Amino acid sequence: MKGLIKEAGALTTGRALSIAKQVAEGLCEAHNLGVIHRDLKPQNFMVDKEGTAKIMDFGIARSLRAAGMTAEGMIIGTPEYMAPEQVEGLEADQRTDIYAMGAILFEMVTGRVPFEGDSPLSVAYKHKNEPAPPPRKLNAEIPEPFNKLILRCLEKEKDNRYQTAEELLADLIRVEDGLPISERVALPARPTIRIAREKATGVKRFLIPALAVLVLALATIIALRVLPKKPPLVTASASGKPSIALLYLENLTGDPGLEVWKTGLAKLLTMSLSESKLVSVLDENSTYGILKRLKLDEAAKYTREDLVKIADEAGVGYTVSGSLMKAGESIIIMLTLQKPRAGEVASPIKLTCRNGAEIYSRTDELAAQIKSALDLSAAQVAADKGVDISGITASPEAMKYYLESLACFNKVEYGKMRLLAEKAVELDPDFALPYLLLMISPGPGGVTKSREYANKAFELRERLPLRDRYNVEGNYYQGRGEKAAAQAIEAYNKYLELAPRDAGALQSLYFLYRSAGDYAKSRECTEKAFRAEPTPQQLCGVLQSGQATGQLDWAEKILKDHYKSHPDNRIIQFYSCLFYRVQKKYDQALAEIERGYLNDPSPNWSWDLMRAGVYLSQGKTAEAEAVCRRVIDKAEKPSYVEGAKLTLMGLAAFQGKKKNALEYFDDYLASGGRPSEGYSVDVYPLACEILRLGRFGNALEIIETRLNHALEREFPEGMIREALWWKGIALVEKRALAEAERIAADLRERCTRSPYKNAWHGYEHLQGLISLGREDYAKAIDHLNRACSWLTPEAFDFRLQMHDLHYFPLGIAYYRSGNLAKAWAEFEKVPRLTAGMTSADLRARSFYWLGKIAEAQKDKRRAAENYGKFLDLWKDADPGQPEVDDAKARLAALK
Repeated sequence: MKGLIKEAGALTTGRALSIAKQVAEGLCEAHNLGVIHRDLKPQNFMVDKEGTAKIMDFGIARSLRAAGMTAEGMIIGTPEYMAPEQVEGLEADQRTDIYAMGAILFEMVTGRVPFEGDSPLSVAYKHKNEPAPPPRKLNAEIPEPFNKLILRCLEKEKDNRYQTAEELLADLIRVEDGLPISERVALPARPTIRIAREKATGVKRFLIPALAVLVLALATIIALRVLPKKPPLVTASASGKPSIALLYLENLTGDPGLEVWKTGLAKLLTMSLSESKLVSVLDENSTYGILKRLKLDEAAKYTREDLVKIADEAGVGYTVSGSLMKAGESIIIMLTLQKPRAGEVASPIKLTCRNGAEIYSRTDELAAQIKSALDLSAAQVAADKGVDISGITASPEAMKYYLESLACFNKVEYGKMRLLAEKAVELDPDFALPYLLLMISPGPGGVTKSREYANKAFELRERLPLRDRYNVEGNYYQGRGEKAAAQAIEAYNKYLELAPRDAGALQSLYFLYRSAGDYAKSRECTEKAFRAEPTPQQLCGVLQSGQATGQLDWAEKILKDHYKSHPDNRIIQFYSCLFYRVQKKYDQALAEIERGYLNDPSPNWSWDLMRAGVYLSQGKTAEAEAVCRRVIDKAEKPSYVEGAKLTLMGLAAFQGKKKNALEYFDDYLASGGRPSEGYSVDVYPLACEILRLGRFGNALEIIETRLNHALEREFPEGMIREALWWKGIALVEKRALAEAERIAADLRERCTRSPYKNAWHGYEHLQGLISLGREDYAKAIDHLNRACSWLTPEAFDFRLQMHDLHYFPLGIAYYRSGNLAKAWAEFEKVPRLTAGMTSADLRARSFYWLGKIAEAQKDKRRAAENYGKFLDLWKDADPGQPEVDDAKARLAALK
């Protein structure tokens, strides 16, 4: 969350309320369990690309209390969010968390904390003694009811604050209800967790800080296995085996002790039947997704119409539904196997258990009855052993706790989930499944503890069904980075043989293949993921893969088909605009922006910045500048204004006006812009632009900050190589070739350790630039051509490949070596670029070099034409630039 605030500045009221409600719900659950956080801060909760928030490291207060560390006088907390009673070292209660929530809300809507100071002590003193400033004074767009809510949270006296998280949540809902519908932020029907390496969604992109990337690299992928997915678009069984969807049960007697089995028994039966050679069972994730989509996840019972819809969505022939009830101490389970479309009902299935523990031990017996109800012979059923459920854990009570924790996970009750999962492993330390949930929300211990849980699950994987085992292996190996990538790919492919609709696993494979440079396989995976889970985020992967592999017609067809059912989705309109812009279909790109305006009537200046980008690609500099100035004049949110200033900087550089470009950059810095603190990969193109404007110090600060983060926080190896590569580029630009050579040597060593062939791309490019700087044109050509071999066609990509920084120096190397034809071919590529442009000046300068080549080839017409294009683009360029003066002289001589 802290990174989101830094990136976006003050959040809109609607977005802040959406996040705050979710955090308040988490506090309600925790406080009801007697757990007080006591160190709540933006760094302790995460917000994914769909807007889902989750509290991290919850449970610290409970563990501290158990260790006897809550004595009076003990100060615990973070100064910027510390309640007055914490400053005094007094006992904390739930109202302490509410005060911290007020400080977080203040920061979310203003972009700054309530109190700042020269030291932690001075900040703490202000929390204790100074009244909080009204946030509305810093952001006039905050509604007065929301302003009052925040100030009530920040009352010095605990009795004057909200007394419970429930009270706070109720007021948050009331404030949101008072907003115009257009300003409210709607969440998906069910929150899901996504891979940190994915491209961020929406008009504004965010990246999770590096440390969290490592924790979630394993955790979020596991989460994708246990969270519900969208219903599949393929049949459940391609093998011809009877296909079944196991549904939730009705608790006829309403006994609270039976609630866990309403959904838990479906999970157990799915595991038991997952390796059957006689039947094919729909995985529990897809089952939940279908029920949720059909609004049947809380249904007490299903009508025949419901069952037909479920079977159609799942592509299965059979459904199993039923009920359970308490009869004295016994529990009676009654299941019905039927073919909904035909209206056929098989013999009823009944099992009476003496208690809840016996349900677990007799799950395989129920599974056998289901097979028998399919008219399979007794011999067939006896021979089809499948999974021995009782072997997963020796403790029925541990299994019950696990199923309860899984239910809490599905409800996003992570604090309660962790407590229940911990109880499960206390009863059976060799029970692998709870460790998967604990890895997602490890509580105290953070990264280290999460890794311990991941390792433990891997060590115990042999006790799991094959599908779960391969899932654990895929996540474990992927978390180990490039060195284990081949093992991760193998594990995921095995997993998908048993669960072919799992979009999370398909997405993991997409990124693994993509990282390895196998774009054909990554395209195949992202298409399957989209078919299984047709969301805008998955669509983004489809569009990127289509462009990277040159399959534009394929990608556009999927886009248009999806658009028909989601005509008002702003995320789709955003991706569509980028998709068409890269293809130079500018009218269509602008049309998508207009649709975005219509569907987003509130002031959202991101659409204007996108429009400026399209105009820049078209060469319409005046129109682009007018849009940016309108944003600066009218937008109140700092991030939009800063974005407009940086766009103007690039626009000025595009026209050769370096002085103006630097003025825009300085203005950006003066208004609070902090490029070196960003986590977005866009920091590299920004650093490159600043570098080419002669601000080596600013550029190197940005790059080295990112490099230090990569090294200190153990970024994936590919991100370390990328940071080193950019540092090398900066050193070449500075003419510090010896230092650049040392960076290249480090890169080479790292490339030799990577299993990815395309890891050599950055090294080859940097070595080519160094050779060009040393005037060794043959070597420069060799290295740069090898680097170019790893470039894909242009795509609106979150990892820009800087095509212009390849073609332009390669053109110079060819020109100076005397190969004019090849020099022409390289320079000619640069003006055609859109998303692959990194340095705004290179487009215009390419025309200058094309003019020189044509002149050397005695082609006066083409020479004059290209000199003219260059001088037209740089007609207002700063005086005294050698290329401008030279082009004017050469053009005059040609006449």
